[in-house]
Amino acid sequence: MEHRSINLTLEDGREITCEVLTLFKVGEQAYIALVKPDEDYVLLYRFMEDEEGPILENIDSDEEFAKAEKIFREVEKELVKQHNEHSHHHDHEDCCGHGHSAEDAEENHQQSCCGSDDDKNDSCGCS
Repeated sequence: MEHRSINLTLEDGREITCEVLTLFKVGEQAYIALVKPDEDYVLLYRFMEDEEGPILENIDSDEEFAKAEKIFREVEKELVKQHNEHSHHHDHEDCCGHGHSAEDAEENHQQSCCGSDDDKNDSCGCS
């Protein structure tokens, strides 16, 4: 299952499209974390899937919600950590335009990240 967004039908019949942040499990129960467009809070639902597609159910008990929220917060921390590592980990080979090996480029990157296009050739410290 790989959904990037999902349509929710609200109680008043309106439909909104939400971004899927992640799926996670608490025990055997799967949950989905969503964010509505232009909102800064997360919606948690029970998640199932059948041949027709995803099925979301409200979490009715405070106890179940607290457990799901706790696990989501742990998952969220890991997602942020992975995102930060991924967004800063890119191939620095020839980053400065001087044809360094990947190892040299990574070592030089530790001193100064790629720099802007204006100082690209000066950022590696090899000139």
